[in-house]
Amino acid sequence: SINDTDQTIDEAARVPVAVSVNNNIPDVLEFVGFNFTSPSDCVQFENRMRNPKASRVTLLDFASRGSITPGEFHGNLWLSMRIVCEPVGGEIVINPTMSFSITDANHHIELATQSFVLKIRSTASLIAQSRYFTEDGDQLGRGPLPPKTGETTKVWVFVELGNRLGTLLKPTFSAKLADHVRWTGRSNVTAGKSINFNSQKNLVSWKHNSIGHSERITLGFELEVTPESDGLHPLLHSISLIGRDRSTGEELSLSAPSVSTPTQ
Repeated sequence: SINDTDQTIDEAARVPVAVSVNNNIPDVLEFVGFNFTSPSDCVQFENRMRNPKASRVTLLDFASRGSITPGEFHGNLWLSMRIVCEPVGGEIVINPTMSFSITDANHHIELATQSFVLKIRSTASLIAQSRYFTEDGDQLGRGPLPPKTGETTKVWVFVELGNRLGTLLKPTFSAKLADHVRWTGRSNVTAGKSINFNSQKNLVSWKHNSIGHSERITLGFELEVTPESDGLHPLLHSISLIGRDRSTGEELSLSAPSVSTPTQ
């Protein structure tokens, strides 16, 4: 048997594969190897064959011998691969076979074993930053920069939500405003519901149905700060994104560093 349990992997994975062989014939199995293929175009195997469609691991690659004598053999090998697109249903099927030779009988034999499934874990990302100017140099903010004591400075915060693989269900973003920071009411989103602000909790939040494969969503909102001292001032903290992985059912939680007023 080869890997009789399903596993969860990321986009670049080294998958542990458990191998059990019961040689119940009196002959020695020689030139033993294990071959792996997948019907999915979303998997690329990484191996010395330089063939992304298949992988071969010989017994000598992970054991101290290249043959199996009569009796039982148990070992573990590593299968390296990359997931390059979102597979149907968020799963990859791996079809393993075992090949060997029986010298006395002059036979080369290949045996298929039970397939196993690899579930693809979502690879979500969360980035938050403040801006006074756009990347093209257009002014977004108002007031002194860096902020000055007793004077009001307005800046924009942009939150980038992404997902390279898989689907994140019911994503929820939230962050808390720092002291002396106020919500101006100006905001925009590229997908999902409008941004919500809870004035009692000083909490910014946003929800959506899902973030799919290769999808990127941007949230933008304006904040104003009137600091009690000159210099950089904190704007947001407790920045998080939570959701549920569609393929694995796991609850995912990401956090981002606190955001302060921009330096320029």
